Amino acid sequence: MHEPHELSGESQFIPMDVYESDTAITAELDLPGVAIPEVSVSALDNVLVVSGTKRDLVEVRERAEFLCSERSFGPFKRIFKLPIAVDLDGAAAFYKGGTLTIRLPKLFDRRRRARTINITRVED
Repeated sequence: MHEPHELSGESQFIPMDVYESDTAITAELDLPGVAIPEVSVSALDNVLVVSGTKRDLVEVRERAEFLCSERSFGPFKRIFKLPIAVDLDGAAAFYKGGTLTIRLPKLFDRRRRARTINITRVED
């Protein structure tokens, strides 16, 4: 399996799965504890970009002495090159249970699809 994604030089790693069906490409990212207004999703030239910030619990850190601290906070950015063209007008993103799901419908080449053209009778 090739690795068509990259992690920018930002401070933390956000796990991401991207999979393809007959009709769409779907990306799922684990973002527990991230506020939706802190996340940006965009696509341009077949590149999906998800970025944002996971806020630290500053008020907890000011009152407590941590015995263990493994969670990361700060800015993040994931970039994924899409293998085919997608219909951005039909794109949708959903956040549920700490998972961000982005659905990008495939853009099919409509030039090759057969269609019936109705004939309208015009009087001479």
